[in-house]
Amino acid sequence: AQQQIEELEAERDRLIQERDELAHERDALREQLDRVKQQLEGAQSELESRTEGAEAARAALDETRKKLEEAIAAGREDEILDLSRKLTERSRELEQREAEVTGLRNQLHVLQDEAVSLKRTLQAESTPVVGQTDALVPGAEIRIRAGIEGPLGRRTYLRTAVMYAAQQNAKVGTQLQNGVGNRWIAYVSANHGIGPGTATLFAFDVFRANPQLEPTLVGGAILPRGNLLSLGGRYDWRLNLKTTLSPRVEYRVSTAAPSETDTKLLLAGNSFRYGVDFKLQVVRSLTAALQVDGLSGFVVQAGDRISFNGYRASLHAEWRP
Repeated sequence: AQQQIEELEAERDRLIQERDELAHERDALREQLDRVKQQLEGAQSELESRTEGAEAARAALDETRKKLEEAIAAGREDEILDLSRKLTERSRELEQREAEVTGLRNQLHVLQDEAVSLKRTLQAESTPVVGQTDALVPGAEIRIRAGIEGPLGRRTYLRTAVMYAAQQNAKVGTQLQNGVGNRWIAYVSANHGIGPGTATLFAFDVFRANPQLEPTLVGGAILPRGNLLSLGGRYDWRLNLKTTLSPRVEYRVSTAAPSETDTKLLLAGNSFRYGVDFKLQVVRSLTAALQVDGLSGFVVQAGDRISFNGYRASLHAEWRP
């Protein structure tokens, strides 16, 4: 009996230590999330300021071009030379400001992705079954990322990255469960300023190197060796200082191994996603957004292709205090 008491006390101490470690990790994640939010707010404010500067440069360029046309029509040669020089200078200024806006938009997207990732990490612990007290805690994950990004010219920005991700097994209570397998992820995107907006082309590929067996409430679910490839693009068209229209398209194709022994990748399905976002800045801190999406494609089950399609629309508000 004394030995059992000592074992229970040791298990209690171990659980208390794990609880304290998890609490410390969550506090560190919250601090990191707060820092990212501050950086996000700063980048948003800077983007608005640089965008206003680009609009002012574009207006000055249009005004100079109009005066030059009038001088040419009137035959004022001295004024034509002076206005031509100013037109060249203001064209260069506009290109520089638009490149700055493109770079800030890319930085903003990176910070938004990081904030979403941190929020999901903080919300990772959950209760898998109603009525149970055991929590589902995902295993620790390590990610190794290497990438190259930077401007190409005055209005183009390129980002490339390769990442390897490995995750420990998840835990329900004190019971270990299977993980999601090792993954290789490659990503490339290019942004280019075109007219009053920015065009973005992107591609990413996710490869699961080995199969995993994931327990569920209705039995085991196989996460097979597989690959997902996506190609897409969008155009952020700034109608004015407060309104943006963003049409987008994306094509995805998925392949998977039939079983743990047969590792040849076969077509599992594909999908074509399309939609448009409309954003209106009501006031400085409040933006209204309308999103309309469509989806069509097919999945392969038992050798048969099963088609699907659907549509979705949403209206929401974004508040930045």
